[in-house]
Amino acid sequence: MTTGLSFYDILNLPKNAGDEDIKKAYRKLAVQKHPDKGGDPEEFKKISEAYKTLSDPQKRGIYDQLGDEGFRQHEQGGGGDGGGADFNPFDLFSHFFGGAGGMGGGFGFPGRGGGGGGPGKKMMQHTMNVSMDDVYRGTTRKLRIKDDRSCPQCESTCQGCGGSGHVMQHIRMGPMVQVMQSACHACHGKGKVSTAAKATCAKCEGRGKVQEVHNVDIQVPAGVSSGEQAHIPISNNLDVLITFAVSNHPVFKRRGNEIAMEIQMTLRESFLGKIFTVPHFEGDIVINTLDYGVIYDNQKVRIPRKGFRQGPNAPRGDLVLWFYVTSLPEKVSKLIANDADLRKMLKDAFDYMESKK
Repeated sequence: MTTGLSFYDILNLPKNAGDEDIKKAYRKLAVQKHPDKGGDPEEFKKISEAYKTLSDPQKRGIYDQLGDEGFRQHEQGGGGDGGGADFNPFDLFSHFFGGAGGMGGGFGFPGRGGGGGGPGKKMMQHTMNVSMDDVYRGTTRKLRIKDDRSCPQCESTCQGCGGSGHVMQHIRMGPMVQVMQSACHACHGKGKVSTAAKATCAKCEGRGKVQEVHNVDIQVPAGVSSGEQAHIPISNNLDVLITFAVSNHPVFKRRGNEIAMEIQMTLRESFLGKIFTVPHFEGDIVINTLDYGVIYDNQKVRIPRKGFRQGPNAPRGDLVLWFYVTSLPEKVSKLIANDADLRKMLKDAFDYMESKK
């Protein structure tokens, strides 16, 4: 299958792309171009073939060495299985999105599970906005999903596979014939195809489609980051891809598993102390800076185990207080410059502190 584009071009990647870049490119394009979402089956197959080759270090090395046409000749000559007739892009898609933990980056998100995914399933996408408080504690959100699907009473058995959802392919390899089973492309593995809606159909009233409503509990794991995704099986016909978006907090900033808070202090407060309250998710924390001595500019103070988890069993990070001490106000600087007695007092104070070293 010659496309005129290299595998790198198909995935919109440079030739020095890393493994994570290749995965991200496939994840994005495979969901966008999936036939169940109206994508072109041939384009979907090209994307899958490109990913299968570039994600395998050995195949990628051969591809980089031989080029596009040379690699295809290598594969067809028995050197591999990257683009033969037995290659099923739907199986690759199911395997990629249905592994343990789904696409959730190690938080134990549910995947397709055994036999739950594959060809014939519709993929919906949903962005779920969550607060930093939700991320700190972990929570469960309700999601109501409406799905328009073909009326089952207006469907007929697929003639391409006889209703089984799969077809057998015979591949000749010299004197041997290999028999491979793959999903039927005519019905995308469902075994049924839509026909003209029946005007007398009581289920869809002649529309050819029926609406199913699913009320789903979505787990928001503690420590999830913006962009993390969860692949949730909804029914035999539908999966949903949840993308989490964590909103900014008015006080805190997130740095990995740490919570950072910036505190402005005057020079006077840095010497004499300042009492303030941290509005933490577990409850207010009262801080007296005198407990940490004289505060200097850009000083960090850590409060252990008050940050985020980065996994269900991972320890919490720290709450980090960043202190910023303002310089002397202009009027104070002028006062010191013009008052000899005040300068002498400051000199005596500094001499006293240096003598205590």
